[in-house]
Amino acid sequence: MTRFLMTLDDSVSLVLHAMTQAKGGEIFVRKAPASTVQALAEAMRLKYSPRKEKHPIQDTGIRPGEKIHETLVNEYEMQRCLEEQEYFTVYPEYNVPKKLTKKPLGLEYSSENTRQIHTPKEIGALLDRMDAGSSLL
Repeated sequence: MTRFLMTLDDSVSLVLHAMTQAKGGEIFVRKAPASTVQALAEAMRLKYSPRKEKHPIQDTGIRPGEKIHETLVNEYEMQRCLEEQEYFTVYPEYNVPKKLTKKPLGLEYSSENTRQIHTPKEIGALLDRMDAGSSLL
């Protein structure tokens, strides 16, 4: 299973972007890296567990209703979507700008097709960014 990873700072940035850019009815989606749940669990165990052997990771499988990958912009929303460097702006059906580039059906923005972070070092760097923000609270 893959999941998007976002820091608190990234979340606040998304809210501020939406507050300053919204004209009415848009949905704003921040681009973010993703990781497998297994890689995230392993990185957290290596980073936070003083005794790695005492904290095994147990694979419980997929529960009913869970998805393998998260989809933040589906193929129909992509038809009325503007992609920028850090964000997707999904326009409401009643107010789609004419300047949008047509996209093929089947194209989605999901945790499967975004930038993947795999290694404990990459995930640890993201966890460090999260820890730095929590010390300010």
